[in-house]
Amino acid sequence: MKSNQTSSEERFRLVVEAAPNAMIMVNKEGKITLVNRQAESLFGYTREEFLNQTIELLVPERFRAKHPGYRDGFFHDPKTRPMGAGRDLFGLKKNGTEIPIEIGLNPIETKEGIFTLASIIDITERKKIHEQKARLMLSAIVESSDDAIFGKDLEGVITSWNHGAERLYGYTAKEAVGKSMAFLVPQDRKEEFFKTLEHIKRGERIEHYETQRRRKDGTLINISLTVSPIVDIDGRVLGASGIARDITERKRAERTIRSSEARYHAILKSALDGIISADIKGNIISWNEGAQAIFGYSDKEVLGKPLTLLMPERYRDPHQKGLEHFRRTGEGPVIGKVVELAGLRKDGSEFPLELSITTWKKEEEEEEEEEEETFLTAVVRDITERKRAQEKQAEFLKAVERSNQELNEFAYAVSHDLKAPLRGISSLAEWIGTDYSKKIGEEGQKQFGLLSNRVKRMNSLIDGILHYSRIERVQEEKESVDLNLLVWEVSDLLTPPKHIAIRIERPLPTLVFERAHLHQLFQNLLSNAVRFMDKPKGEIKVNCAGDGAYWRFGVQDNGAGIDTQYHERIFRLFETLAPHDETESTGIGLALVKKIVERAGGKVWVESQLGKGSTFFFTLPKDKT
Repeated sequence: MKSNQTSSEERFRLVVEAAPNAMIMVNKEGKITLVNRQAESLFGYTREEFLNQTIELLVPERFRAKHPGYRDGFFHDPKTRPMGAGRDLFGLKKNGTEIPIEIGLNPIETKEGIFTLASIIDITERKKIHEQKARLMLSAIVESSDDAIFGKDLEGVITSWNHGAERLYGYTAKEAVGKSMAFLVPQDRKEEFFKTLEHIKRGERIEHYETQRRRKDGTLINISLTVSPIVDIDGRVLGASGIARDITERKRAERTIRSSEARYHAILKSALDGIISADIKGNIISWNEGAQAIFGYSDKEVLGKPLTLLMPERYRDPHQKGLEHFRRTGEGPVIGKVVELAGLRKDGSEFPLELSITTWKKEEEEEEEEEEETFLTAVVRDITERKRAQEKQAEFLKAVERSNQELNEFAYAVSHDLKAPLRGISSLAEWIGTDYSKKIGEEGQKQFGLLSNRVKRMNSLIDGILHYSRIERVQEEKESVDLNLLVWEVSDLLTPPKHIAIRIERPLPTLVFERAHLHQLFQNLLSNAVRFMDKPKGEIKVNCAGDGAYWRFGVQDNGAGIDTQYHERIFRLFETLAPHDETESTGIGLALVKKIVERAGGKVWVESQLGKGSTFFFTLPKDKT
């Protein structure tokens, strides 16, 4: 009987050890009594460091005070037990970093009492997918906007650049991102630019600020600029987003109106926007064809009439009070700004409009010095179509949100629902292979070995597809990466056999790049070189050299080599040169390498002959250095 109990306990430990998730068992005092190798890998502690420590060892400081209460409740109140249900929490690694985790808790009753078995999954990738959904929604709005929209850090360095910015300034996103916004600023506006940065650092928003910028072709343009600080959940200012609109034509029209009445009337007649002038009492004195097209009145019907004729009832009283205030003080809340209001057409229908008002004084030729009379000129634009476009954008945004939700659900299904049967098959195969090894014989063991290898390959295939699909959809954070250190990290993880040596022939550069993508790139190339090495003394060399505007990297081995007819084929998705039963390759690794390199603006190729080894080359732009 004792032997059976010992066998059951050993079987339980084998199952825990073979589980793909991190497994940690805790007693009612909160002491860790059992962990598997996945837990060691996830949190960075060795098995000896885990045992007899309280589970609060893995809880971030900000949650630690309340955690013992939750733990005691789980042991003493069955209602608090989620029975395997997953909860999203945060865990604390040995190196002090926090990671998002999904944890499922299950009570286990033994003769020694009740224990808790926790199954823990690192959900960092899932969190990133959620964040990407928000980024995609914002990106859809930004890229469809006619206005220039850009992002910059606290030093003014451009971090994002939409199509509207490309049209306005003449620079592509590739040319602009990474440069200081100051390169667009005329010399006489530099001080103003740096003052703007100080406002942003203090968390202040700047609205409809009119200034000048220089286009790529050297021409100066007038813009209306709104800049908003980007603030994190702790209130820290991380950078700024800006919206710029070209108002060169409007400013030119305003200058023309002020300088010459003749030119003023010429512009009035030709302008597509409505241009309306009024005296200080608010009576219309000038009306162009653009205004007639917008409001439906001819000039004879409106000249001498009050501006309130063009306004819905709810705006008329505030307009009169604002006009009286302007007559007394010379100040008006909307003068010099661009505002959105509603207009009233002749047929009684309302429509959205964009309005900017400027003041001017009529030059008199009389010798007597008299106070110059002040006039108002309004430039009116019908923005009905823009509002409709915004509604369509909102509908598109909802569609993007639905699409991202489906992508998120798909990724979740791949990483959990599709892998769950594989875990079951793998565990079952190990149980049968262990408990019935004598009954199934050598041939049976061989078949179970094939089954286990195919399960592992399927698991790798799922992971590979996820990595491949995420390259374009998920924007990883870029950081400075020393490739010399990264290559040794990859080599250390691969743990090549003793007869295979990996070395760096020449010092490698430091790149500003997505660390995870560079890791995947070198890991796939080096692991392929190790896997297909057929020489008793294997040599794998990593080198780099300048090639114009690019770095040219090479991963060279003295292995089996590749026939020239397969040099293009090996970079296709799911392509392998050896039968699947003879290799662990999924056919995704080199396709992933190709996608990472080409996405960064480089290219990848192989030079190889059968029996003489292979060299995989790829290039990356030097501007990422």
